[in-house]
Amino acid sequence: MLSITESKSPSLISHSMLRELAERAQNGRSRNYIAKIDECEVGFLCYDDWSDQKNGFIYEILVLPEYRGQGVGRSLLSYSEALARRLFCTSIRLEPHAFDRTIDSSWLVSWYIRQGYASMPNNPRMMEKILVGS
Repeated sequence: MLSITESKSPSLISHSMLRELAERAQNGRSRNYIAKIDECEVGFLCYDDWSDQKNGFIYEILVLPEYRGQGVGRSLLSYSEALARRLFCTSIRLEPHAFDRTIDSSWLVSWYIRQGYASMPNNPRMMEKILVGS
């Protein structure tokens, strides 16, 4: 069973790669989440709260390679979108990067497009999903 919980401190994350991501992602706006399957850490989400500007920002989503293809990434993405809606954001943004280099960047961009994201006209490296009315 997949669960997603907020991690208040990187030191509470047992998987070294996920803990390192959480340590790197700390800033005043970030919220870190860990995805677990049966208490085993399998993924990481860093969500930056820009709700004062009506935007959510996904700083990072990473699913450990051995758990890809099981819907973990989609669940983390849906979780971040739901969080943005609860914070009254009208859109959510991200800049797709294959952080661990095991995924082709063009595949990653096409995956986000399939999830409803589009390149931003004023910054083509960034992608955005409009949340109002969705």
